[in-house]
Amino acid sequence: MKILSLLDKERLHEVSDSAFLNDTPGRGSVKGLNRLLNEAEFKDPADVPDDVVTMNSKVRLRLKGENEDREFTLAFPDESNYEEDRFSILTPIAQAVLGSKVGDTVEWEAPRGKCRATIKAIIYQPEAERAKR
Repeated sequence: MKILSLLDKERLHEVSDSAFLNDTPGRGSVKGLNRLLNEAEFKDPADVPDDVVTMNSKVRLRLKGENEDREFTLAFPDESNYEEDRFSILTPIAQAVLGSKVGDTVEWEAPRGKCRATIKAIIYQPEAERAKR
């Protein structure tokens, strides 16, 4: 089961509502986001383990069939920028990794077919950073 913070839950519901009402690009992924929100376990941000991918986390993963790791940050749609590797939560890959743990293998549908990747590390997780203060 995927774990999400209660703070992310609130903001992601807003993203879902806004994307649906405003015909935002990526609207087709709203169903996936809503499914994720309906199936996840929610925790207070202070109780989210530091090996769980949350919003604004920077993750390192290895795509199946590739020899090098890739890194990207999960972003809210208005903060996404593909040139800076900030992927919107309305993309299938971001939805696949959100709430997953280091070591998990995740799958998602892409235009070229099903993709699979293993989460190798979380380079930055906001909840873990707050706990250090």
